[in-house]
Amino acid sequence: MNLMRQKEEDLIQATRRAMELEACLRKAEMESESWQRLARANEAMVMDLSNTLEQVKERIVLISNRAEDSESVCCDSCDDDNREQELKEERRKLACKRCNSRNSCVLLLPCRHLCSCKQCEAFLVSCPVCNSAKVASMEVFWF
Repeated sequence: MNLMRQKEEDLIQATRRAMELEACLRKAEMESESWQRLARANEAMVMDLSNTLEQVKERIVLISNRAEDSESVCCDSCDDDNREQELKEERRKLACKRCNSRNSCVLLLPCRHLCSCKQCEAFLVSCPVCNSAKVASMEVFWF
């Protein structure tokens, strides 16, 4: 009788332990799903940033090609004026939106605006373009 009671207590303890382990397993599975969702979201953001960077690179190449093409077609005086105008416009687009003196090389997240230089980024709490709160930032290296 005593042996049977002890076996029943062991069975109750084993059942409790099994329930605890099942709860722990469910929690671990939920955390795993959460991390996988986060990884997929980050992967999508990286792909989007990569595409944006490629578009910016292509735009820079097109602008430099356009400047070279206009150089060969146009006379020197209008070419200089147009080229200077295009260069000023492109510099204005790529200039830091805070100091307007250095080139932008910091991408703000989550809005993904390339709008700050490395020095000014530390002082920004929101994006100067869209005024969304800065969650993180990423330095962009031009090749």
